Amino acid sequence: MKGVVDMDYSEKDIEDYLADEDVLSEEFGLTYLQRQFQTSYGIIDILAYQEETNTLVVIEIKKGVIDENAVGQIMRYIGCMNDLIIHCKESDNPNDCFKNIDNVTGLLIGSKLSDNAISIIRHFDFLDFYSHNINMVIELSSESYTRTAESLLSDFKRLTETIQDRVKYAMDTFKKLAEYERDKANEATQPADQGDILDRS
Repeated sequence: MKGVVDMDYSEKDIEDYLADEDVLSEEFGLTYLQRQFQTSYGIIDILAYQEETNTLVVIEIKKGVIDENAVGQIMRYIGCMNDLIIHCKESDNPNDCFKNIDNVTGLLIGSKLSDNAISIIRHFDFLDFYSHNINMVIELSSESYTRTAESLLSDFKRLTETIQDRVKYAMDTFKKLAEYERDKANEATQPADQGDILDRS
């Protein structure tokens, strides 16, 4: 039996999931580079690389709806990274990792797109959107259970002790009741003393 339960989560939870190299590779064909990359325009959630096209991918994550502000935010990040790549290519540092990058694209991840965001994104082929649907899957299945000898012995010992206590209590109660009935019978069969007989006559 299986059920799906909605669960609360944060943007960081989504980021933690996507920052896994295997997830980015399997889901998007990307290589993870860095998370929380600081720029003059803010912090990029995740930077990734697409080797086939020599493309740097800026990933922006939102827990809720992607609106026009989020689109403007990622476009600023893309512009910032483009400026950085141009600067790197014009420099004399052959070890700079950005020298081999030809393009910068953006990947927006949220619950859905607002109408205003859709009207912007559809005009720019360097922007993509993926929706997230996060929940917890609960799966229940029946399993056989064989008790250990120690467990059975322990429960049997407790049951035996309980029965013995109950039996002892019942026997003590029955003994007291029998003694009470015997005392009453003895009182009834005892002869009345001489004074009582004279009084009655």
